[in-house]
Amino acid sequence: MWYRGRVELVKLPENRLKALAEIKKKFTLNLSISEFVKNTEKLPYIIDENMYDREYHRIVDDSSISDYVKFVAKEEVLGATWIGWGGYKNEVYDGDGDNEEDEEGDDDTVTVDPQNVVVFAELLTELQESETADERNNERNNERNNERKAVLDEVTKCVYHTQEYLIEHKEQYLDRGLLEDDEEEDIGTLWLCGLVDILSEYQYVCELDWKTELEDFIYSVESLKGVLALGLRIDPQWFSEEDDIPQWCKVLLEKWGRPDLCFADIDMESDCYVIFPYNTTKLPTLKICAKKAGFRIDLVENV
Repeated sequence: MWYRGRVELVKLPENRLKALAEIKKKFTLNLSISEFVKNTEKLPYIIDENMYDREYHRIVDDSSISDYVKFVAKEEVLGATWIGWGGYKNEVYDGDGDNEEDEEGDDDTVTVDPQNVVVFAELLTELQESETADERNNERNNERNNERKAVLDEVTKCVYHTQEYLIEHKEQYLDRGLLEDDEEEDIGTLWLCGLVDILSEYQYVCELDWKTELEDFIYSVESLKGVLALGLRIDPQWFSEEDDIPQWCKVLLEKWGRPDLCFADIDMESDCYVIFPYNTTKLPTLKICAKKAGFRIDLVENV
């Protein structure tokens, strides 16, 4: 079960100033240390009125402040449980052995960290721009920057305030067969699904069933931010309906005549493709970032 409640400071340590400074930092309190010291002259002092128990334990467990603060539950908020980052952060991802980067003897395992999910979103949303300039460029750039900021804010919330994000987007997770009954969920899966949902909503990627029809493929791809930013067009006459998504992506790259572009896919370990156009020379960096975030991307034809 998940619980929402408040966090209280119930005891002052001997080294009061040092401990309060650490508490202020861990709970990102928006007040000066002198104000904090003054406010804690009378205990208990409420540090946070509205926090989830698992977020509290992520912050407090195994820290020096655990003896001085406590969580007071107010309400139960969700029935499903999940493996929190407190246990997940020490897991390592070493690839799946399905490509040459993961051959035996490759010792580039990494510690999974939520910040890498945010960095991945930041890299993916850096759009290449068309070289053709016009008077509307500044307005479009401002709009894109605002949308990009919204994406990064949402992804940050997903990985650093996961309980709150899951409650707000519970229906999306239920649609994926997650958060049902009392099954324990892997937080890496929850982060990845949240990331894909956010990027799809803002049309940086499109998630397509492997049986997607050509008409739906064209509609989805021509709406992608990366396609629109480069002013790329799509002609339905280029394709054969008998082909599949990787083949259609190959046709687009040939027709566009853009050797600097590729179509990449976020591997959801499902029967769906999550595709997006990306700079060929930058893709290796994005792949490394994905690996550090605990998932895999590759060229669409390799997934």
